[in-house]
Amino acid sequence: MINKLRSILTKRDKHFLLGLLFFSIIISIIETVGISAIMPFLSLATDFKLIHTNEYASFIYKFLNFSSDVNFIIFIGIVLIFFYIFRSAINLFYFYMLARFSQGRYHLISYRLFENYMGMSYKNFVNKNSSTLTKSIINEASNLTGLISSLLLLISEVFIIIFIYIMMIFVNYKITLVLS
Repeated sequence: MINKLRSILTKRDKHFLLGLLFFSIIISIIETVGISAIMPFLSLATDFKLIHTNEYASFIYKFLNFSSDVNFIIFIGIVLIFFYIFRSAINLFYFYMLARFSQGRYHLISYRLFENYMGMSYKNFVNKNSSTLTKSIINEASNLTGLISSLLLLISEVFIIIFIYIMMIFVNYKITLVLS
């Protein structure tokens, strides 16, 4: 199946597909950061003492010259909201590029299949049912583009799982290994 896909895709398509693959890795990293950013914020919001005892929170608090713990929590909350808006915009752009690529390949594959059918001899073409040819063109092109889209989404989700697992190992490898 991969060899067939290679023969159908042009060199430009392969480069675009590779770019989408790297973009899916970036999306996975952003998703992992988004998942891991919630718990520290909730910890800080529920226990203001952590602002001064946690080295990272304390550094940010002092670096930005905050005088009130509440203002610091509000600031972190606003930063988190903007991060999630940014994350959503990046995801939207990724899905747009994925759909653009998939639908472009749908058009290209449909066109190539149609050209192939038009290249048939007149005698063979007349003996075939035109609705069967149309159905074949639509189904084959749709199945292949669906496969490409699903494969890219699967790769993105696998990278998310890998990055979350790596983050869990970094935070506490003993508990992660026991849970595994």
